Amino acid sequence: MGFLASWARTRRSADAAQQHEEGTRLLAADRTEEAERRLRAAADTRRELLGPDAADTLDSRIARCQALILLRHLDRAETEILDVSARVREQAERAPEQWAARAARTGYVRALLLHHCGRLAQAEEQARAVLAGCADRPALITERLQAGDLLCRVTGDRGRHAEAVALLAGHAELVARTAPAAAAVLALKARSDRCQQLAYLGRYEEAEGEARAIAGSAAAVPGPHGRYLALAAANALAFSLASHGRWAEAEQVGRAALDRADTAAPHRVDLFAATLRLGLARSLSGQGRYAEALDAAAEAERDLHSPDHLAAAATTAGTALLGLGRHQEAVERARRAQEFCRTSLGPGHHRALEADTLLGLALTGAGRSEEATRVLERAVTDWRAGFGDAHPRTAAAVAALARVGDAAA
Repeated sequence: MGFLASWARTRRSADAAQQHEEGTRLLAADRTEEAERRLRAAADTRRELLGPDAADTLDSRIARCQALILLRHLDRAETEILDVSARVREQAERAPEQWAARAARTGYVRALLLHHCGRLAQAEEQARAVLAGCADRPALITERLQAGDLLCRVTGDRGRHAEAVALLAGHAELVARTAPAAAAVLALKARSDRCQQLAYLGRYEEAEGEARAIAGSAAAVPGPHGRYLALAAANALAFSLASHGRWAEAEQVGRAALDRADTAAPHRVDLFAATLRLGLARSLSGQGRYAEALDAAAEAERDLHSPDHLAAAATTAGTALLGLGRHQEAVERARRAQEFCRTSLGPGHHRALEADTLLGLALTGAGRSEEATRVLERAVTDWRAGFGDAHPRTAAAVAALARVGDAAA
């Protein structure tokens, strides 16, 4: 190889390394489209220069898979990760220690893909396999924390909210103990996620206290991460207050957070504004301001894309429609929420049971008493099984079922 050709190859290799580094930085900052473009360019160049099985090539492809998943290009991500997994597995069989971290990262991305595809049981199995492979291996702490965070989310999405609360508490402790550089952000994120699970369980005062504590701690975190955590805490607090029936307070918290949303990192604004507007819509419905609630839900829905968020939007809009007496539209929204829940959440999830209860109420309003009875009987059974007789949502479903009988009589 001549001097010029060697120089050009070295320069291209350096450019690919820079593209990879920039891509991973953008991915961590949630600037996912830009990240995917850079990681794709890095992977293509490295494949050409180093070959398809080179460690650097596979590193860029693994990171690109994660970007594709977050962009919801799930078919492309699945094709890519299956090929990458086979290549990493072959290399790991030859040199287990040198490839252990890469194998764990690949396993985590596979679990992430399964989660985004709604294949929750498989996602949990894969996340647990990664955690088992990382046990007692300090060098794999990053991969262990990623898989642990995902396991918490999957457990909650499967409707095992009490287990998720316990897992999130343990995960926050692990973060604080093993990742001091990132502990403030990651531990507060785990605590914020735990707030919503607490609210699902009806532990409203505990969720409220934790959300307020997180907001106070987030103020000490500099830059975009601190602003993100403050918004996450506000969202959790508004959800807890609304779930507890403290609608006016929830509205106040949500509006104040929306006013602050434009100071958050740009890539967070749309999602946070959308989830906060959903919370605002819930609080408005709770106050009987159904037309305002429907407008807020419609505005939020435009910026939501994942099935679990769309399920929440459909239920929120359906509740407003029910309040407006538009029963058939509420039925349609409830069924849409059920469909989204089936693709992304377990059948015992709080949100799935909310959709079932809403459907029963809407059918009652539409005069379809027999259908409403069947739906609400099943909902009452599921609320009792998952949350107990003392949970407010169980009591609400029981009351809704009683109203069907009264209406039929």
